[in-house]
Amino acid sequence: MKQQKAHIQIEETFGLDLSEMGVVAYQTGGFLFEAFGFSINNSYTTLPVTLKVCLHPHIHEAYVFYGNINLYDNNAVNHYCREAAQKLQKNVEELQRAVGAFRDRLEKYKRAKALLSTEEEKDCPASIEEQKEAKAILKSNNLLQRIEELLIQAGIGTESKNALRLFLVLLSRQLDKPLHVLLQGSTQLSRRLLETLSETIPSNQIRKQTSISKTPIYYPTDKNYYKNKVLYLTSIETDFKGAYSIKEFIENNLLRRLTAESDSKTRQWKSTNKIVKGPICLFGYSENEKMNQKFFQECLFIRLEETRQNRAEMEHYMKLESSGQINLEEQARAKRILKEIQNQLQAKRIIIPYALQLELPENIFQPLRSLSQLLTFVQSVALLHQHTLKTKTDASGREYIEASVEHLETAIELFKDVLISRSDILTLAQRNFLERLKIAVKDENASFKIPELIQKMRISKSAFYRDFNSLVESGFVIQTGGNKKEGVSYQVANWEEYDALKQSMNILDEQIKRIKEMGFPQVSHKFPKQQKTSKNTVKQGIEGM
Repeated sequence: MKQQKAHIQIEETFGLDLSEMGVVAYQTGGFLFEAFGFSINNSYTTLPVTLKVCLHPHIHEAYVFYGNINLYDNNAVNHYCREAAQKLQKNVEELQRAVGAFRDRLEKYKRAKALLSTEEEKDCPASIEEQKEAKAILKSNNLLQRIEELLIQAGIGTESKNALRLFLVLLSRQLDKPLHVLLQGSTQLSRRLLETLSETIPSNQIRKQTSISKTPIYYPTDKNYYKNKVLYLTSIETDFKGAYSIKEFIENNLLRRLTAESDSKTRQWKSTNKIVKGPICLFGYSENEKMNQKFFQECLFIRLEETRQNRAEMEHYMKLESSGQINLEEQARAKRILKEIQNQLQAKRIIIPYALQLELPENIFQPLRSLSQLLTFVQSVALLHQHTLKTKTDASGREYIEASVEHLETAIELFKDVLISRSDILTLAQRNFLERLKIAVKDENASFKIPELIQKMRISKSAFYRDFNSLVESGFVIQTGGNKKEGVSYQVANWEEYDALKQSMNILDEQIKRIKEMGFPQVSHKFPKQQKTSKNTVKQGIEGM
């Protein structure tokens, strides 16, 4: 069957001549047909074309007939054949048979193209050795470290810790309420993470799109097309038309739309429900703060900024890639193993026995959403470790696995930056700008002027003033003297406020100690200590709105 599909894709045109752009030609029984305006995107209730017919071989210009016709309308076809037969001086029934043969081939070609367009990209299957290695990794005591190493081998280049965070976030697609994540900041670093991670997910578990308009998401090939899948959008721009649909999908885990459609038999309009089942796990890039706040509040945000460390790592990797020193076979092998690891994981019901003991810091602005996302992240970590956990059964006979305290430790270690950003009144871009400004100023008691700071930070004036003015308005930067003629002096109002904000998260570490003392289940899978391969990672982690 697969060979037949491949044959259709490469060779099969069902006797149609497709050599000329925009024209479909067909010759049969002494007639030459040319159809203009044929489209495979039309519904199966109509087949409109501008149809030209002439004798073959061509005798004279007078023996040519044109007509606009719906080939699915028998009355229109019969009328066309009568008019054309009179013009060509041919038998009507003979022409009707020729038009019918042409219509049948157009229909077969249209269906074949539609079948190919809905085919999923097929993965290269993992070998038996790779399947065994994936199973051994899932049962190992350093599972997270092994996953991070595989991500590096797969071509991440840099940001391996963020790649591990993203891997766990995207794994939550198998849960009832998955997480969603959008990258921000450096387009170069974001593109590398987006492309590489999307290539480590099994193709039957991810839906890749560059963009989506308003309505197509309501019309998938089947209602489970997006269920428990990653929806990968390379970039969400300001004029993104599908924002409302994606927001509805994220919030409800279901799309239900009442629409009007034409009945193919009665040709009457009727109301019908379009249902698309979720949940989905949104993954992409979006730099538009207003759109993020309006449509994607349920998402986590990772802001990637270029530093000396990750820039050096990325440049080194690009040089290795260009000089042909990257082992592409090992890279492909790492991707196959990561896919196989995810294929060997099953959707599980996960219980967090210590959930009642968790309390978030009081200064978090969105405590309910943050708590829900933290618990989901704990479940995602436990889901990855399911091969080392015992399956239990509750009183009603439902199976489940329990998340250990060390799964909570891992989740908090990776999730803490989300909670910090949820306690911060500045946006991600503003906070990053303020921290860069403090590095440029160096001394908390020092005053500075804008022109010298722009040179130190190596940033354009427009970008500088956009974030600087917002810091002045919110009181994080204050004016200390000077005037417009000689230059205004400024100073950072509170140098230690962000460090104090981070310190407030220590309550989570205290809770972990208390939960351990209460005797909740523990396993030996701990968050990996930083290895040599992952020391030079960006300071920013997952950040949320």
